[in-house]
Amino acid sequence: MGLFDSFFGKSQARDIENARGEADSAYRKGLEQFTGTTKEYLDRSLGYLQPELQGGQGALKLLGDILGVSGAGPQQAYFDSFQTDPGFMASLDAGTQALNRAAAPRGLRWSGGQAQSLFDFGQRHFTDYLNNRTSNLFNLAGFGQNAATNSANLVSGAGNNIAGAQFGTGQLFGNNAINTGNAMAQSRGVGINNLLGLGNMFAKFVNPLSGLKLGA
Repeated sequence: MGLFDSFFGKSQARDIENARGEADSAYRKGLEQFTGTTKEYLDRSLGYLQPELQGGQGALKLLGDILGVSGAGPQQAYFDSFQTDPGFMASLDAGTQALNRAAAPRGLRWSGGQAQSLFDFGQRHFTDYLNNRTSNLFNLAGFGQNAATNSANLVSGAGNNIAGAQFGTGQLFGNNAINTGNAMAQSRGVGINNLLGLGNMFAKFVNPLSGLKLGA
């Protein structure tokens, strides 16, 4: 059967199909490896940006609470929490004590002027501290925005690379199918060509014999 298949091109056709299958398998494996590696490093890169993303999201929420975006409840809760903030309380106490120490030697510790000074200081301190915190939140939100932009660019770049690899692999499959089809078409003519070749050989062998005279 092996010689018969080879003579009529069947073994050649099987070899072509096997070669195509091996090539297609290699293409698929390469695409899977490329896609997997791209996604792995994309996940790593996005992981590095997570702290900035989370910080930016938290900052945006607090800014929304300050402005009352989420309603009066969250806004009131923010300012209640703000006025009991340890940093706010520590700086307020330090400033109050400094004003009292300055007024005590002059006997103005309990004067109306001292009370007004303390009131004015408290108002300025509240406003300044709130403005500083809001400014810091805006800066933190900006870091989050940059991280979000970088994340989007990374995802877009990875998507384009994977799509390009998929398109290229599709082209390879297409070219491989065309080449296989051409080779298979040629293999179908092997048997006919071999038969024609045998016919020619037989004709060459018979022609000289036809000129011989029996019994000569």
